[in-house]
Amino acid sequence: MSFGKFGIAAEAKLGVGGAVYNIKDVDAKPTKFNFGIGVTPYLTYGLNDHWELETGLNFLTLGYSFSQLDYDDGSDKEKSHLFGIGVDANNIATLGAITIGATYKF
Repeated sequence: MSFGKFGIAAEAKLGVGGAVYNIKDVDAKPTKFNFGIGVTPYLTYGLNDHWELETGLNFLTLGYSFSQLDYDDGSDKEKSHLFGIGVDANNIATLGAITIGATYKF
């Protein structure tokens, strides 16, 4: 979304993972699957037709994660769904929470 030379964009991050647990003295070997996605908004400023500066608003977050734990002995699966919206007001005035990057458009 653009407003003259200024704009708003978003960056999405995707994470997938898994594990197999080998617990001593336990017959069941649980396996775990994790999936998550997070979105961070960005402000952009167009320098010209090809170059654009961008800064991430790292104090705003939106995310979802899913986790499932399975047991190989046939017992019930454990599932969890987590949704989150975050605003971190502790670091708004510090330069440590601001990142600046550049994008070149062909």
